[in-house]
Amino acid sequence: MLSLFPHLFAFPLFAFFVLRLALAYQLGLIAKDRFKKPYSFIAVFEIAVTILITLGLYTQGALIGAMVLLIIESIVDRKTDKFDIKTAHLRTILGLVAFSLMFLGAGSPAFDLPL
Repeated sequence: MLSLFPHLFAFPLFAFFVLRLALAYQLGLIAKDRFKKPYSFIAVFEIAVTILITLGLYTQGALIGAMVLLIIESIVDRKTDKFDIKTAHLRTILGLVAFSLMFLGAGSPAFDLPL
């Protein structure tokens, strides 16, 4: 298969690292907004998961926690009538990124053992 930049295929662990940081950034923004909403105790868990994902520490467990928290957040927003379709799409994409990172690994600069 022809590629415009074949030398970029030598850096797959860096791509996983970038995905991990993007996921942690978005989860941090969600946690910051959660403090202003009902059920703000969920934000404490979201911040803990965000820190673990950023550091690459216990990444697979933190990613499972992130997926569970995203599902809980969706359920809570449905019950409080704060449902927004754009937010639902964002949570779906974040959940898929977390799911894929769970199988691909944390990336190069992480404290986890390699898969």
